[in-house]
Amino acid sequence: MRDGKAVWVHDLDDMRVRFPSYLDLTPAGLAEGGHVAVPVFDGDRVKGAIVFTWMAPRRVEEADRMFLDAIAAECAQALRRAELFADERAAREHIERVADHVLRLERITGLLGSASAPTEVIDRFLDECLPLLGAQYGAVFDLDPTTRTMSPIGTRTTEAWDGHAVTADGTSILAEAVRTRQPVLLENLAAIRDFVPDELMAPITEQAWTAIPLVAYGDVLGVVGLRHDGERHFDTDDRLFLERVGRRLAEALDRSRLYAQQRDAREQAEAAARWLRSVQSMAAALARSATRRDVARSLREHLHPATRADYSIVAALTGEGGTLDVLTATSTSTVASRELDASLQIGVRESLLRGRSVELP
Repeated sequence: MRDGKAVWVHDLDDMRVRFPSYLDLTPAGLAEGGHVAVPVFDGDRVKGAIVFTWMAPRRVEEADRMFLDAIAAECAQALRRAELFADERAAREHIERVADHVLRLERITGLLGSASAPTEVIDRFLDECLPLLGAQYGAVFDLDPTTRTMSPIGTRTTEAWDGHAVTADGTSILAEAVRTRQPVLLENLAAIRDFVPDELMAPITEQAWTAIPLVAYGDVLGVVGLRHDGERHFDTDDRLFLERVGRRLAEALDRSRLYAQQRDAREQAEAAARWLRSVQSMAAALARSATRRDVARSLREHLHPATRADYSIVAALTGEGGTLDVLTATSTSTVASRELDASLQIGVRESLLRGRSVELP
């Protein structure tokens, strides 16, 4: 094989002269016969050799040489075709696997994109996306960058694998995913036991663990922990797919939080506008009030709907300051305006005497 030429050994004497070291490697009874080694080429490179052995001495004629060279050439072509077929099959399987990943990623993106609130995003992922990932259990953890603590914000787990707060600076699989910003894949029980510290109890049934960092626009928002029943092999395509899933979930969470902030800001602005309109209307009504009861009625009629209260009264101290006069009241219940219990009377009177609000139990 070194020089790419066929080697012919006719008998034992020829072996002793040309290849004496080979005698120790040849089984008893075979060294006395003839031997032929024909190289198999892949282009200009020697890919292997075909070896023929005869029990008796044999002199190889030119016709035999041509025949054996033809066999070697046919073997080389067959090996080349087999390699091409294996490469084509591997490429086809790779394309099919990538296409499956793309379809599942589109499905996950659509499910997460249709959720507007952070809790809805988490529920959609855990309820509908876990089967698309081949996982039976999962938990989503939120990272607090100040305390470096990861707290569960959604779980679908068994009692024995319940999510709990963990530090991002520890040695857990979740912390490793956050630090490296790469999925951490433990394919079987042996890998899990090697990763889990001795002081923690490792599982006893065959399973696989996955930790996927949630990275959105360069920031780590948290991590997802998944558990698969049984052993599972992850290749490079699986790693890239899970990494993209983590980004989709992180971006959906980030968008939902921004949407929630905008919604809260809009609701606060709308509430402030309602209060302003109520105050303006109340000011106009107070300007038209001629008596204490007219003033009280205007206050109640404007403040009661603005505060969405179930019961409201307007009361004032009498001239002597010793008794409480209920000027007006309204209720969505059957309680009459004069049927105030002692604690409410005391609370209202104390509020009036102190000149500030008093919160009643």
